[in-house]
Amino acid sequence: MALLWTKINNHELTELFINYVFKNFWKRELDLEKVSVIIEVLKKIGINYTAFKQWSIIEGKKELELITNSAHQNGVFGVPSYFVKNELFWGREQLPMIKARLTGDYSKLI
Repeated sequence: MALLWTKINNHELTELFINYVFKNFWKRELDLEKVSVIIEVLKKIGINYTAFKQWSIIEGKKELELITNSAHQNGVFGVPSYFVKNELFWGREQLPMIKARLTGDYSKLI
C-alpha cells in the first residue's frame, strides 16, 4: 500500500522507496506487516507519512483490495510473483528463468 501511495503522491521518490524497502526486506530487516515500520520508512525517505496514514484507512484499503482481487484472478497466490508475457513466475529462484525469457539466452540455465 505504501508503494502505491508513493507512486501516486511522491512519484519522484518511488525508486528510492523501492530500493530501500527491497534491500532491507530481503535481508529480513523490515517487517512490512507493521504500520509503524512502514511509517518509519516513509519518514526516512521524506514522504508525507501523515497523509499516508489517513489515506490508508479507507481509500488505500479499497485500492489494495482491488489490486489483490485482480492478482488472485490472474493466478497470483504468493510473493514474489512476476508476469513475463502473461506467464506467471513465483519465487526469487525464478529470476534466472525470467532473465532467460527476456533475453532469449538460456545457456546459463543448463
